Amino acid sequence: MEEMHVIDEHDQVHVGVPAFNVMYTAVGLGWVGRFISWPYVRPLMDKAYAVFARNRLRWTGREECTTGRCAKKND
Repeated sequence: MEEMHVIDEHDQVHVGVPAFNVMYTAVGLGWVGRFISWPYVRPLMDKAYAVFARNRLRWTGREECTTGRCAKKND
């Protein structure tokens, strides 16, 4: 839950910001992936994603996930 992992069409695993580059390229937004990979932008993206990863369950209305299967909170 701390880092994004993506497997590309060549079965290569990409972790962190490079994973986002693969995903953006796959949906036709390669320019976004290239931008977030620039040397001056990437450290900021690494830090921003770390904050998001720590808070994503709370920010998206889900309880802490300790079982490996998470669900949205029912109000």
